[in-house]
Amino acid sequence: MAGGTSAFAQTQSGRGRLSVTVTDPTGGALPTATVTLVGAEANNRTIKLAPVLTATSGIAIFENLAPGRYLLSAQFTGFETLKPREVRVR
Repeated sequence: MAGGTSAFAQTQSGRGRLSVTVTDPTGGALPTATVTLVGAEANNRTIKLAPVLTATSGIAIFENLAPGRYLLSAQFTGFETLKPREVRVR
C-alpha cells in the first residue's frame, strides 16, 4: 500500500461510511492516491465501487456501504503497492 493507511468505519440507518487516510512512511499525507475497496463477503462481493482519490489531506471517503468485510488497497506513483488490508464496516 502506498505508505500507511488508517481506516474508520461507522454506520447510519444500516449503511456504512469508511474514511481512509493514506500516508507515506514519514506520516505525510498522500494527496491524489487511488483507494480501492472491494467486497470480501457474499453479500457485498458483487457491488462495484468506483476507486476514490484522496484529498489534499490524504483522506478518501466511501459512503453508503453495506455492512461487512471489505478489502482495501491504495496506490500512489513511486510507492510499493502492498497486499490489500481487510476492514470491517458495521
